[in-house]
Amino acid sequence: MNNTNFPCKCPTCSRGLKVTHLVCDNCQTIVSGHFDIPPLGRLVGDDKLFLEAFLMARGSIKETGARLGISYPTVKARLETVLAGIAAEAGPCPEGHGKEKTIRINFSMESATPLPAGFFIPLEWPDMAEAVIEQKIAPRLREKGRELDMAAIKNALGAGAPGSIVEMSGDGLKLSISIE
Repeated sequence: MNNTNFPCKCPTCSRGLKVTHLVCDNCQTIVSGHFDIPPLGRLVGDDKLFLEAFLMARGSIKETGARLGISYPTVKARLETVLAGIAAEAGPCPEGHGKEKTIRINFSMESATPLPAGFFIPLEWPDMAEAVIEQKIAPRLREKGRELDMAAIKNALGAGAPGSIVEMSGDGLKLSISIE
């Protein structure tokens, strides 16, 4: 993989660039059009390195700080700055958007830090929802002798139909995963 920075701004006028074609490495098929570069694709420099470190740390602020050699409060402040920049780059949702289905995860358990109430993940990111469930929730449930049927959860996330996927409670825990 080529690790050079992707150009995001015109070298002549500094305005944003558009992608006009993509090429398949395997069969050389060319897809042409005028495509916007997604906000995450426009990250450069320290913001790009910070977000990569944050993702490699699986969203752990403490581990991100250790990887980058910066304090916990500095990681939180950088994260807020990067997120604000991404939101500004993304701009408002196009007409007809904004009512997309989302995956909602609510989880609380005695002796565990709860996820923020109403933790939402866009339905287009089922892998992120699976990672949160597998890495943050499932291990805590196993400590209580509970198991999740990850195959059923993955199927439900893939289908994207509104409704409840998992409801669990008792023994000091409460978990609900739904598509809304």
